[in-house]
Amino acid sequence: MSEEVVEGVKNLLTMRAPDLSLLNMSWFGGEPLLTKDILIDVLSHVQKLREEYGFRLISSATTNGYFLDEETFLVLGDLGVTDYQISFDGVREFHNVMRFINHPDRSFDKIWANVLLFNQLRKEGRLTNGKILLRLHLHAENHASLLELSALIKKHLEPAFFSVLLKNIAHLGGEQDHTFETVDHTSQTSAQRHRELTHILQDFQPTDPNDEGAGYVCYATMLNSFAIRSDGRLAKCTVALNSAKNQIGRLTKEGHFSFEEGKVTPWIRALQTLDKQTVACPLSFVEHYAA
Repeated sequence: MSEEVVEGVKNLLTMRAPDLSLLNMSWFGGEPLLTKDILIDVLSHVQKLREEYGFRLISSATTNGYFLDEETFLVLGDLGVTDYQISFDGVREFHNVMRFINHPDRSFDKIWANVLLFNQLRKEGRLTNGKILLRLHLHAENHASLLELSALIKKHLEPAFFSVLLKNIAHLGGEQDHTFETVDHTSQTSAQRHRELTHILQDFQPTDPNDEGAGYVCYATMLNSFAIRSDGRLAKCTVALNSAKNQIGRLTKEGHFSFEEGKVTPWIRALQTLDKQTVACPLSFVEHYAA
């Protein structure tokens, strides 16, 4: 983020703080911990506002987990980041192929060590709260690797500090979509694999990757939920970042939202219709909406 965008975020928070009872701030990317200094800067500003106005903060980070060392856990924990989402594609051999880095300290070993560190910090009470959601990606060819990873999770991690989400990989419009095969979640094979993983991870509250739950309301449907991108652009959905209909405006340096005419209304249409499918995923409506 440029200094101008960071200033805009801080000014927005300053203006909103007197009326807040709860601020829910999620950090994602790319990799948000590549710019840890920006997180610390903004969260330090939020901390001062909390001391003045008394609102509650919920803050989380979706990260690859590579930079989560002890200092980072403790510093961000003091500033209110308590929850993390870290994804794995399997154990060492499979994960490192999917998440290749040209460094002797390979991806899986580093990230798994940081997960174990969080477990230790929570057990010792040096981190007094917080939880990590481990998102396990189901590929067509990684079932054996996920079984091995699930056994490691069960053996080494405390269910009080971790939960697990089983998530089928999907084609989301990227340039590499054609290079990998997705899992047919309606097949008997997929269902059987899911049951095996769920059985091993039953203490970690594994979640059905195809069921958001009855009454689920997507954050993008909510009037007070916005994504501020690193260049100051505003969005509602954090997945469809390349969709023109998800480019809804900009954040100004003064902390105001400058919306493009007619861009926000389709996202909150579900609040009028209460259609369950649209409430759960407004993108499905927005992409076919004609003003």
